[in-house]
Amino acid sequence: MHYAPGKGLAEMVGRACAAAGFRPRAAVRTEQSAAAPLLAATGLGPALVPESVVPSGFAGRVLRPEPPVRRMLAACTRPHPDPLTTAFLDTLARCTEAGGA
Repeated sequence: MHYAPGKGLAEMVGRACAAAGFRPRAAVRTEQSAAAPLLAATGLGPALVPESVVPSGFAGRVLRPEPPVRRMLAACTRPHPDPLTTAFLDTLARCTEAGGA
């Protein structure tokens, strides 16, 4: 399972596989990250997906890569963000301190 060329996750999966010492051969490519775990669960092959797109009650097998695959995120705001934005940034900071969400 892989992502369509030009999608951000395609590049990330390619780098993660290269770091693990292999080049993936895609049986299927998708543009939708949420479709990848569902397609993998049907037996089309493994998929590296963000944890947030694995549906609750997922019928497939979930393995977490070791070491974890991470990517840099950035958040930009106005000089004085509104309360909702501030709460979101606080949540991001807590997740980062905890080692990821």
